[in-house]
Amino acid sequence: LAKKTLGKVSYPIIMKLQEGTHGKGVMIAESEKSAKTILDLLDAFKKPYIIQEFVKTKQMSDIRAIVAGNKVVATYKRVAGDGEVRANIHSGGERVNHDLNRNEEKLAIKAAKSVGAGICGVDIFDSENPAVIEINLSPALHSVHEVSEGDPLSGIAEYLFEQTVNFKKK
Repeated sequence: LAKKTLGKVSYPIIMKLQEGTHGKGVMIAESEKSAKTILDLLDAFKKPYIIQEFVKTKQMSDIRAIVAGNKVVATYKRVAGDGEVRANIHSGGERVNHDLNRNEEKLAIKAAKSVGAGICGVDIFDSENPAVIEINLSPALHSVHEVSEGDPLSGIAEYLFEQTVNFKKK
């Protein structure tokens, strides 16, 4: 089914493993021919995958919002390194401060609620029409306080405390 779809999409496209982390397992297919080759490899190893539209963003960047409950407790922009399209920190990307606009904030909270996540990282396209790229249920929090306003770890701790109190009441 996926191979039939490849003839109907615009290139480049993003193909990625479902269980990838830190940008590992993210591939770019520049043409239908390269996409079919990647699919053959994934099928040979019986790896589930996701096919996404390639969206050109400002500076090849995305926005990461850390959500705890009904609040965004941290946010930053991830900018890809030279010659890279992945903005992941482990792929050479850099974190920089970013203030969410109201639309991005509402989108992040709604995305977290849609999957029932109490704490998560919501990755958003850094574009004129922000959209969710993915939701990360175990976002890296190391050094987040260095690029995000306020005290994000305290926001997470407060959420966990509230959840504990509510749990004990039950």
